[in-house]
Amino acid sequence: MTRGSPKGLPVYYFGMRLNILAFAAGILGVQMQPELPGWALWAVAGGLLVLPRLRWSGWPLRLLALLGCLALGVAWGAWRAEIRLADQLGADWEGRDVEVIGVVAGLPQDFSNGTRFEFDVNFRLTVETVKPVVPRRIMLSWYQGRRDDEQFERLQVRPGERWRFTVRLKRPHGNANPWTDAS
Repeated sequence: MTRGSPKGLPVYYFGMRLNILAFAAGILGVQMQPELPGWALWAVAGGLLVLPRLRWSGWPLRLLALLGCLALGVAWGAWRAEIRLADQLGADWEGRDVEVIGVVAGLPQDFSNGTRFEFDVNFRLTVETVKPVVPRRIMLSWYQGRRDDEQFERLQVRPGERWRFTVRLKRPHGNANPWTDAS
């Protein structure tokens, strides 16, 4: 224990909390950027800033470690965002029929004209020679119900069931992020 720390807690206890907050601030900083920064450079910089703290101690090195944790948070956030953005529907496949086989991943939500549910895609099939680029998880809306006074029996979709669908996918759109410049 170090003298002067509140409640008899060691000083490194507070340093670790500050490092965690710096890491989280780095992730939050990535969320505020209009473009993703390159994560590799941030990871190397963060590692280099943290390394001296592992060998020596002192307040200047604690501040360097704090900056290193901030840089590592930026690297982590940019890396995860890059992975997530890589898994999206290609613009050339939007509005085209694609046959998919997969598993219902979430609880289906019924609405007036059908059912909406998350679907984990296992296989993508098509007659064309080029394999379609379809995300691993998609949100499907299956419209089934009344049409011109005809009665249809609505098929039940349950979590964990394997289905084969021919789908026409659209890329996400709308006002999900109102602070971006859409022009």
